[in-house]
Amino acid sequence: MCNFSWGAIGRFIAGLLPLIIAAAVAYIAWAQYQINRRQYRLALFEKRIAIFKSVTARCADVVSATASDLQDNVKFMRETRDHEFLFGPEVGVLIEQMWKQGNALNTLQALQPRQPAREADIVAWFSAQISEARQIFSKYMDFTDDY
Repeated sequence: MCNFSWGAIGRFIAGLLPLIIAAAVAYIAWAQYQINRRQYRLALFEKRIAIFKSVTARCADVVSATASDLQDNVKFMRETRDHEFLFGPEVGVLIEQMWKQGNALNTLQALQPRQPAREADIVAWFSAQISEARQIFSKYMDFTDDY
């Protein structure tokens, strides 16, 4: 016959209880950290995707209209002004080039006589920037790395 000492078992369980509670609290803290990290990443992604959409929309607008309106260029700069806080310098370089090329196209279209070859070069440049932007932005849209 087994002799169980219920008092000893009770003391053993009472001794384990703080460890079990500490483990549960540690797990909850870790899970909360993971949730907060994912929420931060999602918020960052939403801000980054808005700038990416502005960049690609600006390129598509210029290509489809084969024109660059000054007001649209200013609107583009307003929409992308937070880029330096969300991305590396390569995105800033792209946005600055788009600003300059948009202004150059606007200026060329206002000149007389027109320079259709130069205008076509700028429109072609904007067309190429759609795939270039996808490549530049892709590393910032990846959920597996921290940027």
